[in-house]
Amino acid sequence: CMNISSCWEPLAPTKNPVVNDIRLGIDGKPFRMIITGPNGGGKSTFLKSVGHAVTMAQSWGMVPANKAELTLFTEVRT
Repeated sequence: CMNISSCWEPLAPTKNPVVNDIRLGIDGKPFRMIITGPNGGGKSTFLKSVGHAVTMAQSWGMVPANKAELTLFTEVRT
C-alpha cells in the first residue's frame, strides 16, 4: 500500500516543484495503474518521484512529501 500526499521529485531543479498525490492499494483500490499522456506530460517525472519516495522512505526514513504512509516494498517496476 502507498498513500503519499504532495510528493515531489527531489532532483528536479526548481524552487516551486509540481506536487502529486499517490494512492495505491488503499480502500479496495488496485495495486497497479497505467499512466498515459502526451509526450512531455510529466509521466517519467511522476514515476521518478514515486521511485525516489519509496527508496528514501525505506533507506533514510524521510520522503520528499508532506505526508507518506507506505508498506515495505521488495521492488518497484516501471
